[in-house]
Amino acid sequence: MATDRTLRGVPIPLCGPADLRRRHTWCVDCRLRVTQRVRQARTRRSLPTRGHHRERAGSDRAPSGPRIRRDRRTEFRGAGETLPFAQAATDADCRVRLERTAAGQEGSTTLYFSFEGDVPTDAIEIAEQRLPGVVDVVTAGPASTLVEAHATDWFGSPIAEYGGILREAVAEPGETTLLVEVPRQADVRSFVERIRDVAPSLSLTAQRQLQRQDRTPSELSEQVQTALTDRQLEVVRTALAAGYFEWPREHDGSEVATRLDITQPTFNKHLRLAEQQTFELLFGEDD
Repeated sequence: MATDRTLRGVPIPLCGPADLRRRHTWCVDCRLRVTQRVRQARTRRSLPTRGHHRERAGSDRAPSGPRIRRDRRTEFRGAGETLPFAQAATDADCRVRLERTAAGQEGSTTLYFSFEGDVPTDAIEIAEQRLPGVVDVVTAGPASTLVEAHATDWFGSPIAEYGGILREAVAEPGETTLLVEVPRQADVRSFVERIRDVAPSLSLTAQRQLQRQDRTPSELSEQVQTALTDRQLEVVRTALAAGYFEWPREHDGSEVATRLDITQPTFNKHLRLAEQQTFELLFGEDD
């Protein structure tokens, strides 16, 4: 007996001389065998396999909970005299803090540094001399001065390449503190060596485990609505509905303010505060 063709995916057994098989001339015995094979195949396909049972059982289970992230926070302290912002703190004789960073195009990074405390009148000149890249002034005052530096290379680059996240960088005259989060699987000794390559005078002074739960979109939405005031939510929703965030804008700020029966400066204030709260939830530290 040989198998020369299939019927609905079932092998068809044929018997007899080869010339009869080529013409698919079936005898009575062949027809009986074909009928049996088809019935058996249908029976097997109608019965769920063990794997099918497992798949169905798994699909009936409640969805797994949010993913838990476990990282390690490390603290480094020391003079940090090789770090540009620490040099600026020493020259200005005040605190210098890295406020935030923003990745730019072609590998550039924008760094925002604040001079705090008794800010000298030549703080801008010190920033231009000490900080990397091109420095621009954002705000200037006797108690606080904020500058932005556009750089292609800075001390946080090796930290990011290792998978670390720089959470805080503060320099006082003579002392610098860095708070860095590293993945749980990272080798701490290797990471400490990487930090010492950047700033040899910094030493590991503390470390602790962090355990955080990833936020689902619905949880993040709830957090945003909780963080914003009713007026801020109204402003954001009205601006969104009016096409204010489209490009090009369908309606400008003055038109949205008219819909809300408020002045445009008031609209701008509520919108900026709402944006700040939202962006801090999205990109800020999520302890």
